[in-house]
Amino acid sequence: MLKILIKKLPNLKFVGIDQKNIKADFEFVRAKAEKLPFKNRYFDAVTSFEVLEHVDNLDLVLKEIRRVLKPKGVFYFTTPLEGDAKNLYGYLNQRKGYDPHSDNYGHIQKYSTKILKTALNENGFRIKKVTYTAHYINQLWTVFLNKINKKLTILTLFVNLMAGIESMLFRKSPWGLDIQVTCIKLKT
Repeated sequence: MLKILIKKLPNLKFVGIDQKNIKADFEFVRAKAEKLPFKNRYFDAVTSFEVLEHVDNLDLVLKEIRRVLKPKGVFYFTTPLEGDAKNLYGYLNQRKGYDPHSDNYGHIQKYSTKILKTALNENGFRIKKVTYTAHYINQLWTVFLNKINKKLTILTLFVNLMAGIESMLFRKSPWGLDIQVTCIKLKT
C-alpha cells in the first residue's frame, strides 16, 4: 500500500512501520503500534491498513497515534468488523461460533462499528467519514471457499469483480465486512 501511495503522491514523505523487518525501497522503521519511536506531533497523517484487528490494546494504539499526530492531524484506517452482526462474518462469529478468518489471518480483535466509534471518541478523535467494503458477495464466497478448501481461480476473479461493484454501490451501507474511517485529532 505504501508503494502505491509513494507513487501517487511523490511530493509527500512517507514512513513505513511494521513490527517485522521488511526490505523496502522507502523509509521503514521497525516498531510496534503501541510504542511508536517518533516525537510528539511529528506526522500530519497516520494510516493503518488492516492492522488494528491484530493489536492487543486498541486504546493504547490510538493514544500513540494521537500523540504522534500534529494538531488537526488525520488518522485513516481500515479494519474488519468481525464483531458486528450486521455482516455475515460478525453474524457467524456471534451466533454460530464460526470464525471464517480464524485459520487464515490471526485476528485477535473482533470489532463492531460501535466499539470503534466509542474508542475513537474516547481517545480524542472526531470521525469525518466512514465507508464500508466487502459486502455479502465477498463474504459468502470466502465462506464457501473455506468450506470446500479449494481455490477456484477463474470464478474467484469474477466474484471479486462483482464484489468490487457491490462495494462501490453500497459503500455507505454498514453491512460490509471492512470499515474505512477518516478522523481528525481533536485539540484536547
